[in-house]
Amino acid sequence: MNETKVRKSGGFAAGCVVAAAVLVIAMIASFGALYYYGFVKSGGVYDDLREQLAQSQLDQLIVYVELHVAQNEAPPNRLEDIEKFIPDNVPVMITDASAPPLGPPRNYFYHRIDDEHYILRSVGADDVPCTEDDIVPKTDKLNSTSLVVEVTQAECEAYSKTVPVTEN
Repeated sequence: MNETKVRKSGGFAAGCVVAAAVLVIAMIASFGALYYYGFVKSGGVYDDLREQLAQSQLDQLIVYVELHVAQNEAPPNRLEDIEKFIPDNVPVMITDASAPPLGPPRNYFYHRIDDEHYILRSVGADDVPCTEDDIVPKTDKLNSTSLVVEVTQAECEAYSKTVPVTEN
């Protein structure tokens, strides 16, 4: 009887490599799913946090818009026009925090209606101004405001199509 000895070289090492590859693929898939469901998919765990951040930013932003109104007797033509009223050490954002994280950045929706009134809001997840998911600044801490809060979608669309008021 001839006994043939088969030498098993590298079998254990090859098994370890395959197991490691499977583990890496499983980890990538798991973290990818967590990222997708947490950050990208509507209804993810961070939707509420983005909305809270947008509310906080709008509540801070309206103070400087109203300061512009008080000093210039009219709302600014653009949100960027309030930068001179914001101290250097105060981070005031005009970029909408409720925007989807993988989409392009967008500014808060702002439109100067006339010399006394303006619209300011986050357009929310649907990216359409003056709908139910919009976030508007809270005005309860302000003495007076030129902000128009109650705007229908049709009015908002009409304002969006008008030419912005120019400075005198």
